[in-house]
Parts: sequence; structure tokens; C-alpha cells
Amino acid sequence: MLRDERMNRILGALKGGQTRRTSELAAAFGVSEMTLRRDLDYLDAAGLIRRLRGGAVGLEGGDPGFGRRAQQNTGEKRRIGRAAAALVQPGASIYLDAGTTALEVGRALVERARTDPTFTARITTPAVNIGAELAGIDTLKVHQLGGQIDPTTMAVTGATLVHDLGQMNFDLFFMGITGIDPDRGLTNSSPFGVEAKRTALARTRETWVVADHGKWRQISAYQVAALGDVAGLIVDVDPADPLLGEMAAALPAVRPA
Repeated sequence: MLRDERMNRILGALKGGQTRRTSELAAAFGVSEMTLRRDLDYLDAAGLIRRLRGGAVGLEGGDPGFGRRAQQNTGEKRRIGRAAAALVQPGASIYLDAGTTALEVGRALVERARTDPTFTARITTPAVNIGAELAGIDTLKVHQLGGQIDPTTMAVTGATLVHDLGQMNFDLFFMGITGIDPDRGLTNSSPFGVEAKRTALARTRETWVVADHGKWRQISAYQVAALGDVAGLIVDVDPADPLLGEMAAALPAVRPA
């Protein structure tokens, strides 16, 4: 069992503020208590659980949830989605990440396909909600990746996902992220999906980060890549905003949406 998958199951066991002993979890997942303690320390550092003597407890509030995040900065995310979709050349092979901004990229691709019957694309995604949005459009060929579904992102995680991505090649990757910093690069708040992002980045000709301006100068717990590893950032910043110049100095390219 891949570590990401095991930690996802640990979170499930602790969901809703439940308490579990280290020995109990280690036996359930077939690993040593030392390995399980490292997993718990990792999740505690990420703010996903709280460590206790001899075990851990889940957080009552948990993740704010995909539905709540989807209602935040909706107009900005929609503009980012349309700017990203405009970059796609007909016939391109795309890897579309999970997340609320990536969902708007998917919706913009559907809109483009409906208004331009000559537009075609091949889209691979780990997000089941994005796959559902894209399904049924004849000119968009959709490959839904498999694995265990993480309800906080509506995306699959685990060894199968990473393995499958390692066998594919893409023209474009639209990457979702929770932290962008000039010094620390691209970071993510959750350990789940980080390895998939790195694998997709290595298999893609051109990667664009899609994120709202609130992610700028934020540093999350888990390192994904350096800013120089991507083609650039698509972000909801006005061309006259001084923030755009700050971003442009740190990234290979910035496209305001």
C-alpha cells in the first residue's frame, strides 16, 4: 500500500473526531508501530489530525470541504479557467488536476467545445467530478483515472494513480496548488496527490499552475516543485496591479485572467 493511500485511510479511521491507538492502526494497515507513528506525525504536522500519547484523534471540523471551497472566489476561478482553456491547441493531450480552480478549467473546455465544433482534446483527470463535467461532449475524449477517492478533493489517490501517470505523456498539465512562494516554490497543504503532481509534471511538455492570487506568498506543508519547473502561472490579477510584476519576477511567465 502506497504511503499516500495508507494516510488517506488513517484519516478515514479518525474522521469526525474519533480516537485510535497507534497499535490498533498499525495492525489494521499491516505496518510496524514505528511506521505508523511517522505517518501520524506527518498528518499532525499538516494540521489534519492531533497526536495523543499512544495514538491520535481526528479533527472535528476537518477539511473545509470541496463544496465550501467551490463557493469561494468563484468569479476569479471562472476567469482563470477560461484563460487556461484558451491556451489549448486543438488535438492537445491534457492532464487536468483536481481542485475547484481545475474544475473551472474543465467547464471552460466544455464551453469551448460547445461553441467551436472543430475543437478537440484528450483530457486525463484524477477528479471524478471533473470527469463527470467533461463526459458526454463528443469532441472531448476523457480518460478517468482510477484509485481510492478522497472526498475532500473529489479525486482519486494511491499507487494505481501514480503508476498509471508514469506510463502517460501530455502536452499540457494544468496544476492546482495551495501555496506559491518566490523562495519555497510550489507547495500543497495535503500530502495526498503530491506524488501524482510530481509524476504528471515529469511526463508533460508544458505545465501551467492555475491558482487565485490568494495562493501567492503562501507556503504549505508539502513541497511539489520549484517555480522554474513550470511554464508559468495563470492567475486572477489585473495587468495594472503591482502584484503582477512581483509574480513575473519570480516565475517563468504569468498570464493575468
